[in-house]
Amino acid sequence: MDVLATRRVLFRFILLLGSAFLAEPVVAETINGKVVGVSDGDSLTLLISGNRQVKVRLDGIDAPESGQEFSQNAKEGLSRLVFGREVSLRVTGKDRYERTLGVIFVGGVNANLQLVRQGLAWHFKKYSDDQELAQAEIDARAARSGLWAGFDPMPPWEYRALKKRPQGIIGSAPAGSDSSGATATAFWLNTSSNARHNSSCRWFGETKRGRYCGPEEGKACGECGG
Repeated sequence: MDVLATRRVLFRFILLLGSAFLAEPVVAETINGKVVGVSDGDSLTLLISGNRQVKVRLDGIDAPESGQEFSQNAKEGLSRLVFGREVSLRVTGKDRYERTLGVIFVGGVNANLQLVRQGLAWHFKKYSDDQELAQAEIDARAARSGLWAGFDPMPPWEYRALKKRPQGIIGSAPAGSDSSGATATAFWLNTSSNARHNSSCRWFGETKRGRYCGPEEGKACGECGG
């Protein structure tokens, strides 16, 4: 066999070998364990073999943050589904806090999907294009299930962004000192009740719906005087 023929045979062998590797299905890691803690509506602690605890963030969904309305309902809903039960975790990766990301199955039920169906969490579209989760949220909204039963709720990612904003803002402008040297005060308008809260108020930035506002908008809060 000449050199050219040998190269052709070798090339075909490499192609066949590569095709075999590509055709082999990628199997996601699955961890079995018992749920021994529920932190909130989308995170829990899994006890696995060797008495090792794994912090888990449910992938593809986002539940109300602590301090938001319905956050306790979401936590209780997840607890009812999984706490104290043997579950399977299909691992999908890690989040920025080094928690294990994944989908929890309990008794054959997809817990992530179930939470969205019950109106206890949003489909986290920024990080997930799962069509089942997307449809589950549409159905929950239409049925006014869970958190969709009241006013249009603030998504938790908006709430987190709001909490990170610097204090001392009037409208959208940063606070500072005026020509007299006085420090500007920030104001928050509860767009549901039309009450205005100043930055010293316990309700500043903590209402279900709201925005930064000017000192003359809305009506003054009965506690802080607006």
